[in-house]
Amino acid sequence: MSIGGSSSGGQQLGLSPEEVKRCMRRVLESFSLPANQARLREARDKAGNDMVKSMQLVFPLAIKIQQETLAQLGVPADYEGTIKFTQLVRKFEKEDEELAELATRFKTIFMPPLSSYTKPNNNSSTASSDSVPTQSHS
Repeated sequence: MSIGGSSSGGQQLGLSPEEVKRCMRRVLESFSLPANQARLREARDKAGNDMVKSMQLVFPLAIKIQQETLAQLGVPADYEGTIKFTQLVRKFEKEDEELAELATRFKTIFMPPLSSYTKPNNNSSTASSDSVPTQSHS
């Protein structure tokens, strides 16, 4: 699939929801490639459990892998092209459950669940994990 047009990110991407889904599938597949997994593992190892380091090391690498993959599909390989693609994903994911699921999987590559950065709170033995805290308005 090729998007066509110039290599400038300033152009509108003009992708249909189906094309965006195909691109997202390819991007997710690229993160499964052994070389990219090794690159991400190294960045995550360097970052450890430090969220700031993760943002400095893992986030830029994940963007780079995304850009490399999108460039192969004809999306401009610059930040503006990536932002425009991300905007299309956000627009279409509201209307397409499969795309929403793909987008969620993609987001976990950038930022693992918060629980991986925090230690569980074991101070409350009476609170259920299913309970919702309530406020008293006395």
